[in-house]
Amino acid sequence: MAAVLRRNLQAPQAAVIDQLNAKIQGWTGYHRLVPSRDAFHRMDYLLYQKLRRWAQRRHPNKTPGWVARNYWHSDGARNWVFGVPHRAELLLHSAQHRKKHVKVVGTASPFDGNLAYWASRLGRHPELPPAKAQLLKRQGGRCAVCGLYFLSMRDVMELDHITPDILGGPDVDANHQLLHGHCHDRKTADDGSLRRMAATQRARVLRRPLRRQ
Repeated sequence: MAAVLRRNLQAPQAAVIDQLNAKIQGWTGYHRLVPSRDAFHRMDYLLYQKLRRWAQRRHPNKTPGWVARNYWHSDGARNWVFGVPHRAELLLHSAQHRKKHVKVVGTASPFDGNLAYWASRLGRHPELPPAKAQLLKRQGGRCAVCGLYFLSMRDVMELDHITPDILGGPDVDANHQLLHGHCHDRKTADDGSLRRMAATQRARVLRRPLRRQ
C-alpha cells in the first residue's frame, strides 16, 4: 500500500482508493481465517499515518486542518472517513468480515462415511445438487427449523422457501433453507401457505363457468 501511494502522488483520490481497496480486500480475505483482529486494527492505524503524509505532500502549502477537511469526512456515526463523498470510500481492514476456522470434529475422516458432515463443511458433494450442498454448508449441517443435524445423506433434506412463494416470497438463494421432511410439513402448516393455497383453489373453482346439462 505504501508503494501504491508513492506511485500515485498526483493521482485523483478516488483512483488511489480503488487501488487500495483491492489490496485491502485481498489481504484481509487471505488472513480472515486466523486470529486477525489486532493485526487488522494495526494496519488501519499504519495506513492512516501514511495517508496523512501522502495528502500533506500533495499540498505542502496548506495547513493540516485544510488537508483533513478536504480528504476526510464524516459518514453517519463514523468520523475520519478517507474518501470522496458519494463516490469512493476507503475500506477498513477491521471492518472486513472475519471467519473463524472450525476444526474437524474429533476423529472425523473423509473416509468415515459421514457424508452429510463433510458436505456441510465443504459445500459440495457428488450426491447432492450444488444448491443443496451450499445450503447445507450455510446452515452448518443443521435443519433450519429444529436445529438438529442431518445425520446422514439418507435423511430427508427438503428445500423450503422461508417466505412461501404463494405469499410472495422470491425464488432466490437468500429465501431458501434445508429442512427435515417432517419439519417442512410442520412449517408449511404453520406459515399459512396451505390456507392461501386452498383459498386460491376455491376461487378458481368458483370462477369456472358451469356446464350446461
